[in-house]
Amino acid sequence: MKSKITVAFFLMAFLLISQISFSAVTGDIISAVERANALIESMVSQAIQTVSNLDENARGYDRAVKAIGEALVMKTSKISQAVIELAEKQGVTAVCYDVEIVLGGQTFIIDPIRVIDD
Repeated sequence: MKSKITVAFFLMAFLLISQISFSAVTGDIISAVERANALIESMVSQAIQTVSNLDENARGYDRAVKAIGEALVMKTSKISQAVIELAEKQGVTAVCYDVEIVLGGQTFIIDPIRVIDD
């Protein structure tokens, strides 16, 4: 009887420690997601500012806006993918969601992140 109680106690302790450990990992991932999304938001603001400083009537304006928008999409996607891969390695599910950004009349889709299993 004593050994059954001891085994049950250790099992409960193991489950509790596992849950605490998972919560800590999830908290770390949520923090990484928040930092990544803040960086993405900052990059969007910089792109908006850069485009607003361009002369709309200048030759090559549309190409410049397109280049800025495509660079923004590429850089933000790399950030999002890196954080999603980190989350997956820790057993946490994080996904991208689409956000439309309009720069100089052109629409670009960036992909911030959200944790869907915390």
